[in-house]
Amino acid sequence: TRALAACGVPDYRRLVTRITARMPLPEEAALLQQSRSRPLLVTEAVNVDPAGQPVEASFARYAAGRMQILVES
Repeated sequence: TRALAACGVPDYRRLVTRITARMPLPEEAALLQQSRSRPLLVTEAVNVDPAGQPVEASFARYAAGRMQILVES
């Protein structure tokens, strides 16, 4: 929030979050210190300003066996 405010974005909201699962690439498994046979959770998200303009996108990968994602609405 502070980083976006410093860039002139006083307010924003989450427009969309996509959560999927897939098997890791070799580099991802190594970085997460896990076997390539264990799945990842992958999130993709877009935040928008009050006018609906995208201001932030994020892409993340998590070791599925060590992560829990809670989505509230």
